[in-house]
Amino acid sequence: DTGHRALAEWLRQTVPAGETVAIMDIGIVGYLNPDLTVLDISGLTDRFIARQPGRFLDKQYDPAYVLDRRPAVIILVLSAPGISYEPPSAPPSWSWWTGIEDRLYRHPRFEAEYWTIPKGPPPTGWPDRIVARYGAEKIFEHAYPGYYYLLAAFRRQDVVGG
Repeated sequence: DTGHRALAEWLRQTVPAGETVAIMDIGIVGYLNPDLTVLDISGLTDRFIARQPGRFLDKQYDPAYVLDRRPAVIILVLSAPGISYEPPSAPPSWSWWTGIEDRLYRHPRFEAEYWTIPKGPPPTGWPDRIVARYGAEKIFEHAYPGYYYLLAAFRRQDVVGG
């Protein structure tokens, strides 16, 4: 399994029941994790976010709303033009899939509360280098036509992984 299904399984194994996970692609992750609370950062299932200005995937709200809910894990999508599951031939120009993901990542509290400091030798594989570069704990690659679509998992520093 890869992508969202692999992410859902990893969350099931490493996040304690009752905790919150913040994510834009809630579908299978929420379905396969009924013991977790899923905070939809795009606003489909969150009334506060849904009522904020902006269109779907471009809601304008303060990222502190998400951070104040203290999710155990925040999933943000990194993307770049390319072919899924093939190592890039040149360093891609990564960007966050949505504006709210970009604003969450850039919020001063995000780095302080969610970044993982790499331990051990420098990473060698390209997905592992992305993990280290952005402070994620783990990356799950999802197939998306014409793009790399990486689900980057950031664990709150005071939450112990499984």
